[in-house]
Amino acid sequence: MASCIHSFTRPGWPLLLVCLAGAGLLWASMPPLEWWPLVWPALVPWLWATLMLAEQSDSSAPEKNKAHSPPPGKTAVACRWFLRPLGAVWLSAWGFWLAMLYWLLLPHWAGVFGWVALTLYLSLYTWAWVGISAWMVRRLRVPLPLAAGVVWAAGAVVRARLFGGFTLASPAYALYQQLPAIQLAELVGQHGVDLWVVFVSAAAASTLWHALIRRNARTALLAAATGAAVLLAGWGYGYWRLHTLPPPQAPPLKAILVQSSFDTVFGQSRQRILQMHQQCAKLTSQAVAQHPEAQLILWPETMFHPSLEFLKQYPELVSPAFLDQLARLHTQAGKRWLVLGVHAAQYEEVPPPPGSRPQRFNTAVLVSPRGELLARYHKMKPIIFGEYIPLGDYFPWLYRLAPMDQGLAPGPAPATFPLEKTSLVPNICYESILPHLVRRQVNHAARQAQRKKLPRPEVLVNLTNSGWFWGSSELKLHLVSHVFRAVETRRPVLVAANTGISAAVDHRGQILAQGPRRQATFLFVQVHPYAATTPYLAWGDTWAWLCAAAVALAPVLMTWQRFPHKK
Repeated sequence: MASCIHSFTRPGWPLLLVCLAGAGLLWASMPPLEWWPLVWPALVPWLWATLMLAEQSDSSAPEKNKAHSPPPGKTAVACRWFLRPLGAVWLSAWGFWLAMLYWLLLPHWAGVFGWVALTLYLSLYTWAWVGISAWMVRRLRVPLPLAAGVVWAAGAVVRARLFGGFTLASPAYALYQQLPAIQLAELVGQHGVDLWVVFVSAAAASTLWHALIRRNARTALLAAATGAAVLLAGWGYGYWRLHTLPPPQAPPLKAILVQSSFDTVFGQSRQRILQMHQQCAKLTSQAVAQHPEAQLILWPETMFHPSLEFLKQYPELVSPAFLDQLARLHTQAGKRWLVLGVHAAQYEEVPPPPGSRPQRFNTAVLVSPRGELLARYHKMKPIIFGEYIPLGDYFPWLYRLAPMDQGLAPGPAPATFPLEKTSLVPNICYESILPHLVRRQVNHAARQAQRKKLPRPEVLVNLTNSGWFWGSSELKLHLVSHVFRAVETRRPVLVAANTGISAAVDHRGQILAQGPRRQATFLFVQVHPYAATTPYLAWGDTWAWLCAAAVALAPVLMTWQRFPHKK
């Protein structure tokens, strides 16, 4: 038994297999399986590899007694590297991301390049997390739970911003249905919940290491007690917060979430585009007939298609086709508030010079019960390689290599959609996976409401087109992001999504209603407008940036201490 345990403390196949098993457990803890308790043991193999790496001495690298043996080939060297801690961690992390993001292959065959590139990029964060954490444990004598948590937070805050940002499938996502576990998000955001999970897992890994390998019962007991205390503290805060949150005072906002069902294909015909519009209009008429008490109707992203160019210069120049179709929909909707997803085209000069091309935006518009266009919001974070190609404006020939003829321009600023007694804070598609962006939008809307004496922003709305992913697990992962945005901002969220999953989430993060996958339908939901000033809204990711600064400065301080200084 002892020899079997010690086989996992040396480079070799056992270590690689255990790391791959941990990656499989992490995948199983999230959608589609959602076996959430596995998220803690899933991280233990990577953390075990961290301790192995931290305790490796310089003499453990290449064996000197084999100096006279012939040098191994490149293939043998590569295989040996994958059997070492960092190699095993990177390979297993890459396998996790390949399995988790398989849906990138669905929209177009060219997605295989993005799938490989993105998964390789994301796996580097796990590789760096283990390497830097091991260095901090070995050189700075930082306990593993603290080192792993700090380094993970530093990587998470960078990953959320670099190359447009990506936060899907972080460890916190496994806990989205456990309301007490995610209430920490109002204090430290989604990244803080990640740190909490990593800290507890690192304490478990440290306990096993000192109990089974080092035979240090005192240190093992201390690690176990620390992990248990942090775990219970997180759950305890969540239970306490759920029972002390003030109940909503405002009457419910009654809304209809229109969910069309069209899988996205490149080069869609004009007839197919009009079918999307007609399906949403038909669903709107049915919903209004069944629920005449509804006050607000939401359409998915880019589903309002009256013409090929919808808006040119908002609000001065609006195409006649847009106004005509909007008037028809306004009548079908019974003269209610409408939030529609459209494509917008805006020229820099009016009238536009001959041969000029307009800037194109992914836009949400607010229509009043009187049929007036009151506000619009341009998507601020277009998706890289999905909605634009880097440097494509300077080298237009790049778009000839992709299935799109022009990229989308980013919107200039957040927006507020004022209703009669409350205001909506709009975002579009993957913007909801970025905690810092939604925080900025909510704070901007609050300042604008105070300055212009508008109703307080109390509801988040998201318009999404998930037709790119053909009913895959991506739909549930995207829904999970709305749960965390609701807790971080203490505001309910309404989601209208093509192919699903349309949903309503309350201010506690509980999913009140959700639609099916790949089915045309509508949801009638009621959410109570709610607004609270949370620590995350006030301070954001400041604590995570401090972690990143600590990680960046640690080697600098170590180097500085090595140099002799004159008194």
